[in-house]
Amino acid sequence: MMATTSKIDDNSLTYMHEVCLNVKNREIYLHSYTTELGEESGIDYLVATRFIKNMHYLNLSAKKPITVHLHCDGGSWIDGMSIYDSISLSQSPVTVIGYASVSSMSTIIMQAANTRLLMPNSEFMVHYGSMGVDGNAISVKSAVDQNELANKKMLEIYTEKCAKSDNFKDYTEARIKKFIDKKMKEKQEWYMTPQEAIDYGFADAIYGSRGY
Repeated sequence: MMATTSKIDDNSLTYMHEVCLNVKNREIYLHSYTTELGEESGIDYLVATRFIKNMHYLNLSAKKPITVHLHCDGGSWIDGMSIYDSISLSQSPVTVIGYASVSSMSTIIMQAANTRLLMPNSEFMVHYGSMGVDGNAISVKSAVDQNELANKKMLEIYTEKCAKSDNFKDYTEARIKKFIDKKMKEKQEWYMTPQEAIDYGFADAIYGSRGY
C-alpha cells in the first residue's frame, strides 16, 4: 500500500525550516543564513524582518509564553535593535535560549527577554561595536557619532540587567557601568562561560538546570 503524502501545515518540519516558526509550540528560531558567497549573514534586515513577522503573529494569536531559540553570533546593530524592541514590547512573556556562541548583538537581544537561558556548552561574549567607513570628513564623523551612541545604549542595557545580580547588589549604577565599561575596553572581546554570564547578570540560568 502506498503511503499518502500529508499536507504541509504550519507545524511541519518543512515549515519550521523555511519560516523559522513553530506555531503550535509558540517557538521562533532566530539564526543567520548562508549568503550567496557562502558566508554567514549574521543578524541583518532579512533575519530581523522574518523575526518581527513571527513575533507579531504569535502575539496576535494568543497571549501565551513564546520561546526564542537564538543561534547567531552577532550582526547589524540597527537590525538587532529592531529584534530587541520586538521582544521587549511583546505582550506575551518571552524566553530566549542561547546556543553555541552568544556574542556581540546576540547578547543585546537576549537582554530583552523575560527569561534568559544559556545552553550548558555555550559561550557568551560582549564587546563594543566597531565600524568601517568611507567618505568625506563629515560622513565619517557622523558614523563615529552614531557608533558612540550605539555603544552608550549597549552599556545602559547591560548595566540595567547586571544591576539585578547578587554580585552587584552593593554597587551603584554608576559603579556597575564603570566596571562593565572597563572590562570591555581591557579585553576588547570579553568571553564568559554560561555560569560567569549568570553571575554577572547577563543571563538567568543554564537551560536544564533548576527546572529551566
